[in-house]
Amino acid sequence: RMAIMVFTGYMVISIVKKMKLGPNESRIGLVIYSDNARSEFFLKDSNDKTYLQNIISSLESRYEGGATNTASALKEMHYNQFTLDNGDRPGVKNIALLITDGVSTIDRQNTIPEAQAAKSENIQIYVVGITSGVDEQEIREISSSPNQLDKTYWMSTDFNALEGVVNNVLKETCSAKEWRANDGRISDSG
Repeated sequence: RMAIMVFTGYMVISIVKKMKLGPNESRIGLVIYSDNARSEFFLKDSNDKTYLQNIISSLESRYEGGATNTASALKEMHYNQFTLDNGDRPGVKNIALLITDGVSTIDRQNTIPEAQAAKSENIQIYVVGITSGVDEQEIREISSSPNQLDKTYWMSTDFNALEGVVNNVLKETCSAKEWRANDGRISDSG
């Protein structure tokens, strides 16, 4: 299951299409952020791909831009997405995917501590940095161990190069055996 924490319509829809979703399968939540973070939908809401794709598509027209409050996004993911009331399941791996096109500009001093707090509760964080405006050191530190390029974090020069990144992210968050068995889709244990 994943909580995807920033809106990048193409990438989020690509991930949703490739996931096997359901009550006993993978679940996905979405947090978007700029100046502040907010949950658009929760893990418990992710049984219907068409519903999710419609929500994601509608967000694209409402995107306002703004600053980058990554600390707020990490906090929202940690304390509001991964809760029993919002669909978290004990014994199932918690994975967060942070997608960012900039460096933290609001509350930057709390970005790494918020990431560490989430990781200390066994939330694995993968990060995708898009554009040259990303601070590679910051996204490396946000990502989970081994904090390695093309393993727990990725860099992409622009939004057009994301298809390969989507596949790499999904492969890293799911075992290779499971990835092949599900024809490129991830399931509950991936």
